[in-house]
Formats: sequence, structure tokens, C-alpha cells
Amino acid sequence: MQLVETGFRQLTPYTSSFEAKATALCGIIEALINRVTDQDCIELGRDKEDLRVNDIAFLYNKKFRKDSGKHGVCWEYSILEAVRQGNHTVLSLLNEAIAACNPQESWEDEIDCVLWGGEKHGDVHRSALEALGPEAKLWTPGRGRPIRLDRHLDTARSAFNQPSFRDFLPAGAADLWQTDLFVRKRSSTFWYAVSVKWNLEDLKRAAGVTIGIVRIRRNESYFRPAWDDAREMVVCRVPYHYEFGEAFHTAFALADKCFSVLPRTYGDFEFTNTEDGALADFMYNNRSSRAVDVLYKLRQQFQDDAEETIVIPQGRPELIRLHAAPIIELN
Repeated sequence: MQLVETGFRQLTPYTSSFEAKATALCGIIEALINRVTDQDCIELGRDKEDLRVNDIAFLYNKKFRKDSGKHGVCWEYSILEAVRQGNHTVLSLLNEAIAACNPQESWEDEIDCVLWGGEKHGDVHRSALEALGPEAKLWTPGRGRPIRLDRHLDTARSAFNQPSFRDFLPAGAADLWQTDLFVRKRSSTFWYAVSVKWNLEDLKRAAGVTIGIVRIRRNESYFRPAWDDAREMVVCRVPYHYEFGEAFHTAFALADKCFSVLPRTYGDFEFTNTEDGALADFMYNNRSSRAVDVLYKLRQQFQDDAEETIVIPQGRPELIRLHAAPIIELN
């Protein structure tokens, strides 16, 4: 691992809080990239994979910030990223949730997670079909014949926007179209449909969806994953204090600050936490880079063969003054 020479000390290994914040930030950036439409790309004059961080910042201020569902979407992608990066909190919750559904499943550190969603663009759907494979079976309560996912996902995607298609889904998976993620133990043959919500009150009963993931607010108590009879699923509440829930809130606030400043000529703000300041500095230094490359760099932070790493300064961070080149306003 080659460290960047900046005069700061390198914390090795990373503190769990820094890793959780960086993981959540990856999820937020990926969520915003996937919210970009073809029309947005035409107006910006770039393909989606060539969008710069400044482009994402411009679109965030133009349209995403006003979207009431932005927290929920970013939360969903951050949970996905947490599984990819092996976040201990989220993996432990999913292990407990799967055990509550099916006690025969073993406890494993490696859990596969596939992004899905009827409202998402076709690339996500095709990637999900490929990742799940032709032999994927959906776990549902009861003793009926296992449901083959490859036979029903196309119908489920159509059912999201066209209610008439819902009649063609099997009774045990009649609400499969409400799925956000599919998870399974690496050694298992069964996949579990997951609904990810920002608020507990939005988590509703859905036939075929057997795990629900929600955040815990700052002042709420933590409960272990358990079967909810009313919702007919296992409810996972992600802990807040000193856990992934708090890391997500911090990362979202950090992204909101960075994206609000980058499209302007300049902006000043101060971070009282050295980890947050290091991440903000990373975003600023990569403002002209492709957003997908920034995602790659962030994910590489936790790999032993990383070419360069984010450094965390000692002591209290100084004022971070961003002088970003302005983005030309679109008509």
C-alpha cells in the first residue's frame, strides 16, 4: 500500500467510523449517479459514465436537493455498499434476520447482495438477472414449492408501474415488485427479498418480501432483528449511535455540504472532525474527476493494494476553503 505524502499521519488500519462514513459516501454517490436521466446527460453533453463530480453537484442542486425521497434512495444504496464492503454492523443484522426467517441457515461473514427495484433503469434489472442466475430461488414462509426468480422478475418489474401485471405473480410473491435488494448467505441456495425504507412507518406487509431494513432515529431505542407478525417479515433496525446509522447521517450531511459548494466559485466551511475534513478534501480534490472513478478510489481505500489512500490529519482540522470552478448554468 503506497501512502500519499501530505505531511499527515496515516491511520492504519482505518478507524471503524471513518470506514463506515466512506462506505456510506460511496452509496450516496452511486445513488445520485443512478438518478441521472438520459435527458440530464444530453444537457450536460456527457455519457453517464463520463459525468464529473462537479456535474453530479450541479444536478444535486438543480433537482436532487428538492426531492423528498433523496434520503431513502441514498440510504438504500448505502446499505448495499455496506454489504459489499463487509460492514460488521450491517452483516450482523442480516445474519440475524436470515436466521429469524430460516433457522437452518448458517452464520456467515460473506453475504451476497444484489440491487433490484422495479422503478430502476433497465441496466439495474439486467445486472440483477445476471447476478442472481437461472437457479436462484426465493425464500418464502410455508412449505410450498420454491419460487424461481428468473421466471418472475420481468413480470415483477412490469408490475411496479402496471398493476395489471401483479395478477401474474405467484401468491407467495404477489408483492415481489416492492423489493429493493436480494440477499443470501454465500453458501445458500435461497435468496431473501429485502425492502429498505427510511422510516419504519413506510415499511408495509408485502408478500414475498421477508426482510425489512429501516434506520433508527437518534432518540430511538435499538431492537434486535425479529419477526413482525403485522408486516409478516423480519424487521432490521440499523443502530444509530456510534454505528452505521450515524455514519450515514454524517456522510449525507458531508455530501450535501460539498455538493452545495462545488458548483459555485468558492465556499468556506469548517469540519470539527478530522475524518469528515479528510473526506471533504478528497471530494474537492477530485471535483473534476469522473464520478465513477471517485467511487473506485473510495472503494480502494480499504484494499491492501490501494495505490493511494486518504490521510487523516492530527488534531483539529483547519478551515477548508473550497475554490471550485463554477459550472455553466444550463438553459
